[in-house]
Amino acid sequence: MKTIQDYYTLYNGVKMPCITFGTNHMSGEVLENIMRTALRVGIRSFDTSYEYENEKETGHLLKQLGEELAIIRSDLFITSKIEIINQKKGDALDLLEKELEDLQTDYLDLWLLHWPAPDYYIETWNLMEEAYEAGKVRSIGICNAPLRHITKMLSSNIKYRPMVVQNEISPINTYPELLPKLQKEGIQIETYSPLVRMVPLIRENIALKRLSTKYNVTISQLILRWCIQMNIIPIFRTSKEEHLIENCNLFHFSISTEDMRTIKAQNINWKYYLESVLCPGY
Repeated sequence: MKTIQDYYTLYNGVKMPCITFGTNHMSGEVLENIMRTALRVGIRSFDTSYEYENEKETGHLLKQLGEELAIIRSDLFITSKIEIINQKKGDALDLLEKELEDLQTDYLDLWLLHWPAPDYYIETWNLMEEAYEAGKVRSIGICNAPLRHITKMLSSNIKYRPMVVQNEISPINTYPELLPKLQKEGIQIETYSPLVRMVPLIRENIALKRLSTKYNVTISQLILRWCIQMNIIPIFRTSKEEHLIENCNLFHFSISTEDMRTIKAQNINWKYYLESVLCPGY
């Protein structure tokens, strides 16, 4: 990856940008200003969800700012998600119509199963396959999926394996068993919260501090670059324009193979978001 507008090609041929901006629970002037800056610096991929309570606003801004900055819909990559309640109700397709209306688009580029609810997520996946075949979504995937869920899916009665798996992956949570499986299956990996909200385990990590000094970058830039060199698409969220610009400045340096291994070796299987809290019985 040489520029912010480079992309990965999913196994179904869809092109997915190498960096995604997360809109999680942002709104108002803050959301408008940060999205304008994101588009100006070259970001074209945006991650949202009905649960974030801002899809209508996000859709309006993408249309408004697209006209302002001469960016057409086909240049954008919009991701949304299905929540646990919709899996249990079995109304995922109704939710999709609502999301399309709110986002002011005829299709999603990626539709994700947000948290795989036990006893429901395979049935929900079958509905997602229907939407994919109908052209309502260009690709489908799953979030927060450990190895056992992926293994179950691949051995179940599904037509399409996930095109994308979005998990919380960071230097302190590297999924050493899952990632090789996904890569073998040709499934694109995306990570939310790769900076782990800069908790002390990240912010005060001796190895990360040493390498950020070595490459003359921030720890955030180091981690985001590590993701890209791992062929993992990072999602980051910030309300500060200077941080957004900084986090997009990742293409002037390259991390050595040895230092990539050092970063990966920081793994302690620690996550900020716990599955057991958001998805009982997970």
